[in-house]
Amino acid sequence: MLQTVLLILKIIGIVLLSIIGILLVLLLLVLFVPVRYRINGDRTQEKDILCAKADLSWLLRLIRLNLQYDKDFSYSLKILMFTVKKGPKETGEKEKDREKREKNREKAKKSEEVKEKEEAEKEEEPEASYSEAEYKIETYEDVIKEEAEDEEVSDDEVSADEDVSSDEEDETEKTGLGDTEEEEERSLFEKISEYISRLFETVGNFKDKVRSFFDKLYGIYENADYYITLFNDKNTKEQIDNILIEGKKLLKHIKPGKFELYLEIGRTDPYSMGRLLSVLAIIYPFFEGGLRVEPYDDRDMTDFKLDAKGRARIFTLLLTGYRVYFHKGFKKFMKALRKKEAKR
Repeated sequence: MLQTVLLILKIIGIVLLSIIGILLVLLLLVLFVPVRYRINGDRTQEKDILCAKADLSWLLRLIRLNLQYDKDFSYSLKILMFTVKKGPKETGEKEKDREKREKNREKAKKSEEVKEKEEAEKEEEPEASYSEAEYKIETYEDVIKEEAEDEEVSDDEVSADEDVSSDEEDETEKTGLGDTEEEEERSLFEKISEYISRLFETVGNFKDKVRSFFDKLYGIYENADYYITLFNDKNTKEQIDNILIEGKKLLKHIKPGKFELYLEIGRTDPYSMGRLLSVLAIIYPFFEGGLRVEPYDDRDMTDFKLDAKGRARIFTLLLTGYRVYFHKGFKKFMKALRKKEAKR
């Protein structure tokens, strides 16, 4: 009996230890196996479309997240060979977009051919223009006769309209003399009252705006005084220095191991081109040789191709957060900020 109980306990212990071991292995994998990323992007003058793609993978591409932007945003999450979740854009829609682009290109080619034909026809037009001029000379007398007849008809219509309008005006003057005087008196009284009410409203609104403006100024003065004393404190300066140091370490860890950016920049204005190149010369050392620029002075364009890849460990992210949060005096600094927010 005792042996069976010990055997059962032994089996339970082995199962528990195996479960704990599996959990520890999974935890170590999550913490220390890096998440790898790759970013691709390009924009060309021919397409005039920004295309961007980002791939995130973990544990030998066991889990993959693909993000893509090509006029529309799409995404897909895959585990092994199975698609767990897919974005709004489907492959069928991509094929439809390609077909539309091809149709647009064919239409553009046809329009160019039509323009060329029209230009060729225009070059042959002078020979036919002589015959048209002769026809116009022959029919000039007929045109003059038609214009004279049209003018006589229009004069008759105008005189008839004037007679009708004069009769209507006489009738309105007889019937509406008494009403217009009363309406004018009422309209004047209403206009004066509306003007006075608007004037009082504008004065009241102006007072409220002035008060709110001075209240804001006073609040800014109080906050500025508080934050000046807070940031001049020794503890605050230590916390800011620590945050900057840890932030630099984190950026160094996350930054791409491979970075290539190819720029094609064109400006017809020499001044704007010089300013762009001077800015690129300042930021060039930060790219560590991964930036290539090809300038053009005979066109206006901005094309680029980007290829970057790197990795980031979750353990490093947690470690930087731990070093910032548990640094000596950080909680005191956060309490000082929260006190000011509570006073507001």
